[in-house]
Amino acid sequence: MHDQYVGVSDNSAGNASRSDALGAIADAVLRQLQGQSTNLRTLASAVAGAVAGRHLMVWSSDPATQAAWVTSGAAGTLSPDSLAVAVINRGGNKLDQYLPVSVALSTRPSGQDTEVTMTSTLVNRTPPGQSQFIAGPYPGLPLAYGDYSGIVADNLPAVARSITMTGGQGIIALGAEGPTWLAASPVEVDPGATATVVVRFRMPGPHGSMTLVPSARIPAEQWAYQGVTVGDSQAVTFRW
Repeated sequence: MHDQYVGVSDNSAGNASRSDALGAIADAVLRQLQGQSTNLRTLASAVAGAVAGRHLMVWSSDPATQAAWVTSGAAGTLSPDSLAVAVINRGGNKLDQYLPVSVALSTRPSGQDTEVTMTSTLVNRTPPGQSQFIAGPYPGLPLAYGDYSGIVADNLPAVARSITMTGGQGIIALGAEGPTWLAASPVEVDPGATATVVVRFRMPGPHGSMTLVPSARIPAEQWAYQGVTVGDSQAVTFRW
């Protein structure tokens, strides 16, 4: 995520060396798996953790195989009660590792329904001295060193209504995505700066639940609800 890009620019001859190094790593991994005994329990535990955090998702064109992936939780599918915050990098850099994301979730009664507020905070902690490949700017984009340009994309439960999104650069998507609603807004965060995006929506009835879908971000997103903070390295159910 970092060291392979040190000293590499958009036109650097080091790109070839980086590709060669990645090939050598892949070769070493395959040799280890194929040529030596493997502790299957340890391997299964590692794979299960990767699947739980959505770092590993699998799809098959064969219906029976795909059904098995869905059953095992490795298909990465959403459900009608899914809740997620994704930050999509569109800056042509590797700055996500320096962009911690925290989400404050709150619920309160609103008539016969429940009003939900979800506040996402993005902090740009890009340090000085990074290569162009890591911190930019990508050629042709109107960005400076360390500028993070992205899209905050929130998946909300299917029964969510009265959805609003503020704090970004305007809503660019608001509609159905699979069994959920999707709300999205562009953001730009300068080095050392913070951006906040707030989503509000209503859920039917005074009680309910939503299941947090891991973002697969590194570092993991931190979610706070009812005085408890959890990382999104695995699914979490919020109830009220």
